[in-house]
Formats: sequence, C-alpha cells, structure tokens
Amino acid sequence: MTTTEPGDLLWGAQAIADYIQRPVRSAYYLIGRGVLPITKMGPRTIVARKSDIDRAFSSDNSPPRQANADSRIDRRERTL
Repeated sequence: MTTTEPGDLLWGAQAIADYIQRPVRSAYYLIGRGVLPITKMGPRTIVARKSDIDRAFSSDNSPPRQANADSRIDRRERTL
C-alpha cells in the first residue's frame, strides 16, 4: 500500500484540468485514453495523485515518436 503526501490528491476533473493547465474536456480526453492515471470513487467522482500525473507527463515515460515514411509512400501510390 502506498502512502500519499498531504495535498497530493486532486478531487474531480476540474481540479485535474487546473493542475495540468488544460480545459476540462482535455482532461476527460486524456483520462479516457488512459494517459492520466485516475481512481474512480463511486460512479461519478474521480481522484488523481499529483505525483502520478507528474510521472505520466515526465519525459522518461514517453516513447520516442518515429516517422513512418513507408506508410506515406503507400498512401501516395494508392492514389496514383
């Protein structure tokens, strides 16, 4: 069981959105995509830890983006 520092919890989508400095819809989108780690407390209340959100947005966690040149070529060939 992990312990939580005082003030580490964010209650509700609005608090999460304020913390990541994005609109509430963006917070819901990121939650739905599984980018933001949250816990549901009942049917409508969501809770997140600031430390977990910071870890989710850290550069160590993000996979490197790779350009897929082959797919662009294939699409061009199909249209010709």
